[in-house]
Parts: sequence; structure tokens; C-alpha cells
Amino acid sequence: MLREFIYVDADKVRSLLAQLDGGVAEELKVTEKDQGNLTGGIRNVASREKIWGTEESTQRSLADAVFPSLEDSLTAQGYLEDVSDELRDMNEEQFEDFQERFPPGSFVRITGPARLFDARYVARAFGGFTTAAAGVLNLQGSATAQRAPGKGKSKQRPKQRSASDGAQSDELESLIPDYDSSAASFMEGLEADDLRSMVKLARGMFYPGLHLAMSPSEHDDGPTITARLQEGRRFLDSEPDVLFARYGVLEQDWTIVGTIGSYSADANFDVEVPDMAGEKGIKRPKVVEAINDLLMLLGSIGLADHPQHPGFSLVPFGVYRPILAASGRGATTRTDGAAI
Repeated sequence: MLREFIYVDADKVRSLLAQLDGGVAEELKVTEKDQGNLTGGIRNVASREKIWGTEESTQRSLADAVFPSLEDSLTAQGYLEDVSDELRDMNEEQFEDFQERFPPGSFVRITGPARLFDARYVARAFGGFTTAAAGVLNLQGSATAQRAPGKGKSKQRPKQRSASDGAQSDELESLIPDYDSSAASFMEGLEADDLRSMVKLARGMFYPGLHLAMSPSEHDDGPTITARLQEGRRFLDSEPDVLFARYGVLEQDWTIVGTIGSYSADANFDVEVPDMAGEKGIKRPKVVEAINDLLMLLGSIGLADHPQHPGFSLVPFGVYRPILAASGRGATTRTDGAAI
């Protein structure tokens, strides 16, 4: 099967293959060489010698074959199981049984509908919209831009925020400039502050970076899967603008192979603040427990980047979709009826 990879953690893949197979082939080198001698003339007086030979060296990278090799090895040795069909028919009542059979660290392969999400792209897209809208108004010579300032108003240019500063900090909303939404009907209800609030919500719930949110179940109360695709791990495209321009924001089938990272908290999870004070000072493990429980609670209601019940996170080793063959997709025919 031909795969179109969007993400591969090459370091993790090579590490596992080295443990399974005792090493990873990185290149294939073939060398051929022929050599012959021809001597003529009078011995010890004159001679002619000819040496001919050819040497051919071919190096071929095996990087693209590493991930399929890992899939095959994990499947053959019983580590990897495809759970796509099981998750497709799963509801909340069946989730507990799945959790017991596949504890954290289990290798699974899941194919199902998923969406890509990145708060950085949200900010840049909204910022591009407001900038384009302001440009349209300028070209149209809107009455709002031309009329003199009214009583109590001063004629000021809209406040522009620094795009570079926003791109380098968590304040992605600074990428969205102010604009006059009342000057054109197509912008009514889309105030700059509203768009900035949506960006704050996006970056608050999903830390800026590329996320894969998968909902494989056909039931409304079925499990959800989240995966954070770490940068620098062989993205097909590392820039979110290019990535979303090519793959869009709609739901489509992706295949993800990885280990189960963690499960969501129980549906009835609640925070109980432990006693953090001891005879000799603060109990550091209790502080960690209290804060992590609070984060777990925030994740259970969808306000933190943690699995939401019922669901789990995956540590991705590879994300791809199959490259489909041309057959059966409306082949063009010539006038004589033969397929082209």
C-alpha cells in the first residue's frame, strides 16, 4: 500500500526497529567492477598493457520503508492491533472494557474520520480575513472611511497590532487588526474583538501546534482520540498555512499508528485537595497531585488539552492516508473505445 505521510516520528520508529530487528538499514549500496589486462609486444623490450573496468555505485535511501517495516514487525510479533472496527461501533458503556484490554502503552492502529487543528492557523486566517476586509473597504471608498469625524470623535487610524510579535508569543490574537465591521454587510456581526476571543479560546483549549482530533465512533457518546503532532518529526509540511491550504479543515479519514498515552478521567471525577503540609514542610508529591488533579478536571470539561471522557490520547509514531489507485475513478477513453 502506498502511503501519503503527514507525520512520522523517525527517531521513535528507528529506536523501536533497532530493538525488534537488531538494527535499521539506512541505505543500499551496490558496486560492480570488472578489470582486465592486455599485454603485447616483445618480452622485455616493448609491451602494451590495457586496464579496463567499470564501477557502478547505487545508493538508495530506505527512509520511506522504515515505517512500513515497523508496522509489519509490530503486527507479526503481536504488539500492534488494529482497533478501527471496534471503536467504530463503541459507545460509552463499552469504553471501560476497551480501557482494561488496552492499558497505556499499548500499540494500536486506528483509521477513522479526523480533523486537523492548529490555533496558529486560526489566528492567521482570521487576521487575513480582517486585513482583506479592510482592503475591500478601501477599494470601495466606503462612506465610513470618507466622512468627517463626528462630535466627540477624533479621526484616528485603526490600531494595528504587530504580526511578528503575535507570531512569536502565545498572544496569537494580536495578529487580528481592528477594522470597521459596520461599513459592509458581509462583515456585520464579525467584530475584531469577537474574532480575538475565538483565538483565545482556540489557543487556551489547544496549545498552539498541530493537533489531530479523531472521532471514529458512529455513536454520539463514543470515544474521541487526540494526538499532538510534534514539530521537527518529519512533517509533510511544517507550516500550518501550507498544511491547511492543502488538506483543508473538513473531516476526512486518516490512519494513525501509535501508543496509547493516557485515558480520560472518569465521568464522575472530582478534585479533592490533599493535605500538602507535613511535619517537616510541604509535601512536594501532594502538591503535584493536587495541581494535576485540577488539570484533569479542566480536561474533563474540555478546557484543557487533556483527553475528555470517554476518550484517550495517542503518542503518534506515524499519521498517513492511503494513495488511491486510478482504476475505478472514471478512466478517460479514446474515440475507438480503448482506455487511455
